[in-house]
Amino acid sequence: MNTIHDPVGIFALLLAGLLFSAWLSDVLRFNIAVMLMVFGIIAGPEVAGLIDSGAVLQILGSIGIVYIFFFAGLSTRISGRFPGRNEYRPLPASARLYQFLVWTVLPALAGIILGLVGGKSAMEAVAMGLLFASAGRASSLEENRMKFSAMEVYGLPGSATIFVVFVLLGLDAITEGADVRHAVLTLAFGCIVAGLVWSLFPRLTSMFLRRVKNIGIIEGWFLFFLAFSASYAASFLSIPYWFTAYVVGLSLSSAAAPVVRDNVFGPAAFFLMGVSIHIGEPFSGVQWLVWTGLFIGGGLAARMLVAFLSKATSPAKGPMLGLAIPFTTFSLAVAWTLYSSGLIDPPLFFGTVALALVSNIISNNLLENARSSAKVLPSNQREKTSFIIPNRILIALGNPSSIPQLLELGAILHGTENRSPLFPVTVHSPEESEVAQSAGSETILASAVMKLSEMQKPVLPLNVEAVNPGQGIIESAAQKNADTIVIGWSSPPRLAHAFFGNIIDQIVSGSPSMVVVARGRFPWKSTKQILTVFPPLVEAHAGYEAALQCIKRLAQASFATLHCFISDEREENITGPWRIVFSSINHKTSRYSTWREIPELFQKATAAYTSIVLISARPGEVSWSPAFERLPHMLAEHMPDSNVLMLYMPSSGVQAAPLPEVAFEPSVSSSLRTDTSSAEALLFEAVRARRIQVNMESSALAEGLYKIIFSAFPVGDKKQLRALADRCIEMLQRQPIEIEPGVVLLHDRLETITHPLVCFGAQKKGYRLSTLENPVQIIVLILVPLHQSAEEHLRFLAEVASMFRAHNLRQRLLDANTPEDLLSPR
Repeated sequence: MNTIHDPVGIFALLLAGLLFSAWLSDVLRFNIAVMLMVFGIIAGPEVAGLIDSGAVLQILGSIGIVYIFFFAGLSTRISGRFPGRNEYRPLPASARLYQFLVWTVLPALAGIILGLVGGKSAMEAVAMGLLFASAGRASSLEENRMKFSAMEVYGLPGSATIFVVFVLLGLDAITEGADVRHAVLTLAFGCIVAGLVWSLFPRLTSMFLRRVKNIGIIEGWFLFFLAFSASYAASFLSIPYWFTAYVVGLSLSSAAAPVVRDNVFGPAAFFLMGVSIHIGEPFSGVQWLVWTGLFIGGGLAARMLVAFLSKATSPAKGPMLGLAIPFTTFSLAVAWTLYSSGLIDPPLFFGTVALALVSNIISNNLLENARSSAKVLPSNQREKTSFIIPNRILIALGNPSSIPQLLELGAILHGTENRSPLFPVTVHSPEESEVAQSAGSETILASAVMKLSEMQKPVLPLNVEAVNPGQGIIESAAQKNADTIVIGWSSPPRLAHAFFGNIIDQIVSGSPSMVVVARGRFPWKSTKQILTVFPPLVEAHAGYEAALQCIKRLAQASFATLHCFISDEREENITGPWRIVFSSINHKTSRYSTWREIPELFQKATAAYTSIVLISARPGEVSWSPAFERLPHMLAEHMPDSNVLMLYMPSSGVQAAPLPEVAFEPSVSSSLRTDTSSAEALLFEAVRARRIQVNMESSALAEGLYKIIFSAFPVGDKKQLRALADRCIEMLQRQPIEIEPGVVLLHDRLETITHPLVCFGAQKKGYRLSTLENPVQIIVLILVPLHQSAEEHLRFLAEVASMFRAHNLRQRLLDANTPEDLLSPR
């Protein structure tokens, strides 16, 4: 059969192997990496001859090896393991040493002894020990949907993979044939590079990620750039690419793992392994069968011993064996590095592949049987709820100036893997006219849909009619089973007996859900420091862990330092849950004696971009105190430039709805899934119909709006168009809504159109509005039919949002000299 050399054909075969391997591993419950290697062997030159290890596959495979080690570093949780990183250390030094000896040294010694007894050289025996010590990776937990937040608490110390990688670096330096001096220099350079990366990259990443919007897109590219550029630079010091990639991942492990996802490079690496392996030598006799059997038996025995000895210190008693056994992608990558360096022969490499296959089958079965036992992770109902709440979040919108901050906060609290919808809600009075409702509530909801879809969040807007706004929000939360309500607060209450004001106090007292009262002075994602106050007896509240989850998500999204202030009393009870929840967050603790000390302590600790978080119970509950609830006003007065967040913990009866409930609202996901072609078609149609005005020369905003509207409807009724323009001008003057700085959204319903329309206007200098900080450079006018369905309305808004998010429309509008310039290739 002819060998495929064309890059497109090679890539198509790689994708076919990925799809087939994924399907087969799902059916047979095998490790997908092993299946990819088997597929590579079958397609390789020694079996089917479809492909050889040519340049294209070598490039993809080499990138894949770097990616695997980078991801292994990201998966290693050591944020609280080095002195000075966190004040609170979950495990004493003796326990950490015991875990390192059990998880790393013991299996390594078992592999070395087995190699020496089997007649292997000292180098080969050390390589076998390294393979035995590389098992138990956290990726197996993700494959089994086990929600562990920090592996060290359950057994595997972060130092295990660090030990494996540094020993592997030493073995690689020795096998290059250089003298001892060169090997020592390589190790020294490796340590220097690791120190520089550990010191610089987390700060550089934190500075960059605070300033980007699209989670998982630009962030992922930036992290890959750091990994590959640092790996290439370090190669001039004779340091292998994979080592530097691992160190970069390790340095970013506390913050960057959620934004990195699997891609084609990892599978390409395993496919290349299968293509490149020489199977003639292992299959030349039966001796390799005996040796492979001993190797598999020794590896499994070593991991079982690890599981047995780890039960004494691990809370995961039931599934401990399933966690300790698996040899996953990291082990295979280590084996391939050793095989490429000549430290292990093909029989040993095949033995590692077989060991990974067998160990994962055993691990999957053990974890499946222990699934009910896995509830030990949240050991009681309160901890179980803390992993879910906040889940279904309702965001109450009213004041246009606070909308961006509330939507951003809601998206942060929503988390990175939450598929439940966000519910932006506006409440209007039945006394308002239909025109006023359209100009107000629908414009706010339209901006919310666009903003949240830019953040890639599922959204279901609610436009509620109610005489009492607070009661309307409470009823909407109950109908949508919302476990969290986010509402803005900007000014002190008018009544002496109220803490925040009529509406907020009514929601706090009338809803059992968690209520988040927020005052935003700057974007929440720009937070550099979080000051949090924990009142006495807060740990006795059923919603304590849910409040901790909110703090955790805010700290992770902003890469901020967490400074916790706790009472001198009951310190151990308050900090107990921190061991798991705050394990990946840089945090420290201070103490206070009385409430009056807190403003002074905060003023001493404050810095630029500080957010204040106060946890409170409701009136009448054990941990509630009137003095504590007055703190937001005191702190807002003393620290006017800080964000303030008041968390009212949910009552014991509140539980987040199970995830499948989202299926009853298909518009949540389907309405926001737009592709490139639909957005470009929308832009093309707007250009063709002359609904886009660029490089406008009008100096007055009213003049610019008249030009946009009259150009879009050249044969329309002049009186109706003038009324539409006047309504738009009134909206901009009364409550302008920015979807991003310099871009304002206008929204209205028209009886004379049959399908939704969008109009754009761009002015480089911008129009000044007294209510906005930035000049208005882009005007987006969305017009929809009077009786358009909600699903069609959402889909259209999502398409417009996609144009700004994925097509850089703002800059294209400002750069264009004519509307037709927008259609030219970018």
